[in-house]
This record gives sequence, structure tokens and C-alpha cells, in this order.
Amino acid sequence: MLDLKFSSSGREDVDVRCLGVGRPFVIEFINPRHTLLTQTQVAVLQSAVNESTHLVKLRHLQIVDKKDVKYLKEGEEEKTKTYCALCLSTQGYNTAALDKLNELSEVSVEQKTIKSIT
Repeated sequence: MLDLKFSSSGREDVDVRCLGVGRPFVIEFINPRHTLLTQTQVAVLQSAVNESTHLVKLRHLQIVDKKDVKYLKEGEEEKTKTYCALCLSTQGYNTAALDKLNELSEVSVEQKTIKSIT
């Protein structure tokens, strides 16, 4: 059995889609039998994953070292996120109030993070 450790940048919730260019991730092989992969083998692995499913696509798959993994995790602390929301109301809306909302910029949203259920 092959032991792996998966680390990613950003959310890991299974019910959240990632749009755009995706997010970086690292898979660490724990006590592997072979320790050297060629870039050709990595490219073959990327192609095999991409051809096996439409649910995920890999690009720029490469071998990294521990400093890259550390950099991946450090970026989480400094990341800012931008959200867009579509809000519906059964009670109508006030155009003047909407205009005031549209004038806002750099709004900080405080949220409570729920614990993931596995």
C-alpha cells in the first residue's frame, strides 16, 4: 500500500468547485519504493490523470522540494479573496439602498468557519 499526504492551497471541501486556473497542490509520497521520477514520467502521469476523468485536470505537474511545500502553506496566511454574490429578495428592493451598496469598496466580511464533516 502506498502512503500519501495531500496538501493544497485553498479550500478542500469536496462540495466546492474551483473555477479559473485552479489551485496548487502537493502530494507527498511516504516511504516510496522509488525515489526518482523523470520529467517524462511526470508528464505521462499528468496525461494519464487528465485522460481518466473529466472531473479534474492537471497542468504544470512537477516535482518540488520541501521549500515549495512551505511556500504553498505560508501563502494561505496572506491570501485575500474576492467574492461575488447574487442576492434575491421576495420583498423587492430599494434602488437608493442598492446604489449605496454598489458604492462600497474593500468591504471586510467576518465569517465563522464551520468544521468540516467527513
